Amino acid sequence: TNKIVMLQIGDVNRQFVIDTRYVDVKCVGEWIKDKRIVGQNLKFDYKQVKWHYNWRLLKLYDTMLVEKILNNNKLEEESGFYSLAELAQRYLGAEFNPMIKGPGGKGKRKILQEQGSLFPEYSFSKAVRDEFSNIKDKPFTLQQICYGANDVWMPLLIRRAQLRLVAKDSIQEAVKLENRFLPALAEIELNGIYLDSEQWVENYEKYCALFEESKEILKRIEDINWNSSKQVGKVFKALGIPIEIIDKVKSEGDIKVYKDSVQETHIAKYKDKWDIINPYLTYKGLQKLTTSYGEKFLKHVNQVTGRVHSDFIQIITTNRLSSSNPNVQQVPTGEEKEGFRECFKPEEGNVFVVSDYSGQESRVVTDMAIERAMIEFYHRKDDDMHSYSARRMFQVPVSKTENKHLRQLGKVLGFSVNYGASAHKVADTFQVSISVAQDFIDKYYSAYPDLKVYFDKCHSKAKQRGYILTDPLYKRRIYITEYKEYKELEQFIERYKKSGWVNHIPKKIWSRYYTIKGNIERNSQNWPIQSLSASMLKLAVCLTFEWIVENKIDAKIVNLIHDEIVVECNKKIAKKVSKALKFFMEEAGNYVLPNKLVKIIANPVIADYWAH
Repeated sequence: TNKIVMLQIGDVNRQFVIDTRYVDVKCVGEWIKDKRIVGQNLKFDYKQVKWHYNWRLLKLYDTMLVEKILNNNKLEEESGFYSLAELAQRYLGAEFNPMIKGPGGKGKRKILQEQGSLFPEYSFSKAVRDEFSNIKDKPFTLQQICYGANDVWMPLLIRRAQLRLVAKDSIQEAVKLENRFLPALAEIELNGIYLDSEQWVENYEKYCALFEESKEILKRIEDINWNSSKQVGKVFKALGIPIEIIDKVKSEGDIKVYKDSVQETHIAKYKDKWDIINPYLTYKGLQKLTTSYGEKFLKHVNQVTGRVHSDFIQIITTNRLSSSNPNVQQVPTGEEKEGFRECFKPEEGNVFVVSDYSGQESRVVTDMAIERAMIEFYHRKDDDMHSYSARRMFQVPVSKTENKHLRQLGKVLGFSVNYGASAHKVADTFQVSISVAQDFIDKYYSAYPDLKVYFDKCHSKAKQRGYILTDPLYKRRIYITEYKEYKELEQFIERYKKSGWVNHIPKKIWSRYYTIKGNIERNSQNWPIQSLSASMLKLAVCLTFEWIVENKIDAKIVNLIHDEIVVECNKKIAKKVSKALKFFMEEAGNYVLPNKLVKIIANPVIADYWAH
C-alpha cells in the first residue's frame, strides 16, 4: 500500500529516473504497455505498477527467473546467488570489494565495474534501497538516482549474455513459458482470496474441543505428558512397539546408530497392531491443526483488501510452485480436517470455479514411458487404476470390494515406484521383509515392463550427464548437486577394481557411493514427472489468464495448487468460465505431453467455497 516514489525506464545507453511524487506517469504506461520489459525480480515491480497505476505489462523478461532456469539446483547456489549484484558480477565482469563501504552502511559490497558501467562509484548497497521507505518529500540523492538507473541498464546487458546460454542449452521454450507465466502469477498474488474470519475461528474452536477430548482419552490410558517424546517412547517401549529407527546423521557406512522416534510417520505403520497408536495419532494431528491453523493464521488477512495474499516462489528445484506467508497449498482438506478450505469464499455475487487434473502425474509418466499397459487402461476409460495395477500384479480379481488389501498394495506401489522407493522403504511401509518388498516391486514392474525400461534409461542418462533433463519440449536441466562426489567415488572404486583390490574398498566408500547413486536414480525418474506436470499447470494458467484479460471476462485466478486452479467469477458466467477452464487445462496438458498417447482430463466444479 506504500506509494511508488521512483520509476525508471530506458535502455543500455539512456536511463530516465522519474520522481513520481511530482510527475504524472500515465503517459509512460501507455507508451510501454506493448513493449518488452526487461528487469530483475519483475514480479515485485509488476505488482506495484498494477496496484498503483493499473498497468498490465505482459511482455516480460526477468533475468532472475532465467538465471534460475539456467542454474537449477547447482551446488554453488547460495543466498544472493540470483541477486542483481551477483548476476552483474558473473555476466558483466563486475568485481566486488567487500572492504569498501557502500553509502549508508559499512562492509557493503561495492561494484567496481571495469568497463561498461555508467556509475562505477556507487554500490548495490541495501542501505540505499532502504532509504526509499522513509524518503517522504526529500529529493533523491545522486546515489539513489544511480541505484535506480542500474536497475535499467544492467538487466538489459545481462539478458544478452543469458540468451547465448539459453540457446546453447536449447531451453528457449522454458524461458518463454516462465516469462509468460510471470504476470499471471503476479496478479494471482494481488488478487488474493477472501477468508471468512468468523467461520475460521468457529472451525478452530471446534478442533480445539476435539483436541481437548483426544488429550483426555490419552490421559485415561496413561497419565503422562503426551507432548514429551521421552515419556511417550517409554510407554510405547513397554507395550512392545518398535520405536527404534536408524539415525541417518550419526550412522556411517555399515556402522548403524539407532535412536528412538515417536514421529507420526514412523508410528503410523503400527496402528493396526496396537490400539494406543490411533488415539495418539489423532492427538498429534489435532495438535498440529490447532497450532498451525488457529487464530494466528488470521494475521495473513490483509487489512486493506480483507483477503489472503500468499507469496509464490515461481521455480523450485522440480519446477513446481511453492507458497508462503501463508502456505495456501497446505491448507488442510479431507474428512478428518474438514472446515478449513470451506472458510475461503468468493465475494458476494461471485462463485469459485475449481478445477484439478485427473491422475495428472500418472498420465504424464504413462506418456513419457510409452507404457503400453497403462495406455490401454486410459483408453478403456476405467476409473480405478489401483485395482487395475493389482490385477496385473497378482493375476486375481481385485476391486474396491474384492481383495481390497491387494488394491491398497497396487495404490501404494504406484506412488512408491514413481518416486523411486527402494525395497527397504517398501518393506518399512508394509511391515514385510526386504525380500517380500522386492517381490512387490518386481511384480509391479512385471505388470508395467515399459516403465522399468524407461526408468533405467533415466538413471543411465542422469549418471552420464550430471543433470536430469526433464522433457523434450522444455528441456529444463536439474543439476545433480552430488554429481562431482559421485564421479570421484566411481573413479576411486574403478581404480581398486582394476588393481584387484576391490575387497579392500572401505565400507564407508561403498555406502556413500550407493547412497548418492540411489538419490540420482530416484530423482531422475521422479523429477521429470513433477517438472512436466508443473509446466502443464503453468501453461494452463497462462491460457486462462490471457483469455480473461483479452475478453475482459469478469473473473480472476485467486489460487493455485500443484494440479489445481481456483478462479473466482461472477456467478452469471460460471458455466462459461468452467467450460473455458476445462478446455485450457486439457489443451495445455495435451500440448506438453511428448508422445500424445493419453488424454489429459480436467474436472471443474462450481462452488460457493474452495472445495473439490
